Parts: sequence; structure tokens; C-alpha cells
Amino acid sequence: MLTKILLTINIVLLLFIWGYTGYVHTELPDIIPIHFGLNGVPDGFGNKNLNWGLCIISTLIFIILNYVSRNSNSPLLNVPDSLRRSPNLTEIFCQGILFFCMLLFSILTYDSSKVAMGVKTELGPRTTIIIGLMFVFIISFLVFAKRLTNSKNTN
Repeated sequence: MLTKILLTINIVLLLFIWGYTGYVHTELPDIIPIHFGLNGVPDGFGNKNLNWGLCIISTLIFIILNYVSRNSNSPLLNVPDSLRRSPNLTEIFCQGILFFCMLLFSILTYDSSKVAMGVKTELGPRTTIIIGLMFVFIISFLVFAKRLTNSKNTN
């Protein structure tokens, strides 16, 4: 059930990325920020058509993580064997990582367009917070999976 909820949210976020990019594309100047430093200030610029690259990257990550989440023996999945042995946990793990990726790309799509249009001068702290939460999720989930398999082995 949790995986279906996460999948639905991930689909909505992916649709937002494509939809919002299409919606603001004509309003963007010809040259837009395409890279931001750690402080959130733009430090790389390019043609506004490069904005579609984020959509394509988001879609590729979506496809790959959905494939891997359903195939726990995939060589693309780099997780401990204890996690591989539980397809449900593997699917939740992959959908959770995908959620953070789609959320991050959604925020980047929105914030970078606002910077390009002059509404903002830099990315907000949300990107850093999302990346931090993603690492906390990954570490917590791996610790949880390890404890779960250890408790199964002792029973």
C-alpha cells in the first residue's frame, strides 16, 4: 500500500516537472541559470532549452528506479543482500529515494525558473534540506533493514 502511495506521489511530481517547465518556458529569458553553487547563487548559465534536460533526467531516474524497485536482483540495485531478499522492502526503499529525487527536481524546476525570471536571486534552503533528508532516509532505512533481518535470523 505504501509503495502505491509513493508511486502515485512520484508520478504527480514528475508530471509537475514537465507541466511547469512547459508552462513557464515561453516566459523565460533566452539565457537562464542552469547551475547553482552550494550557496544557491547561480554560477552557470545556458540556453533556456536546457531546462528540458531536467525533465529528461527526472524521467530517466523515474524509469530506472521503478524498474529496479520491481527487480530486487537487478545489478543496478546497490543495496545489502539482506535488503534484496525482501522485495517489499526493496520497493519501498526505491520508491522512497525516488520520492526525494522527484521532490528535489520539482523544487529545482520551480526555484530555478523564479531565479531566471528575476523573482528570486538564489535557490532557497529547501534543496539542501531535501538532500539532507534523503541521506537520513537512506541511512535510517538501511539500519532498519539490517535490524529486521538480524531479528529474523535470531528467531
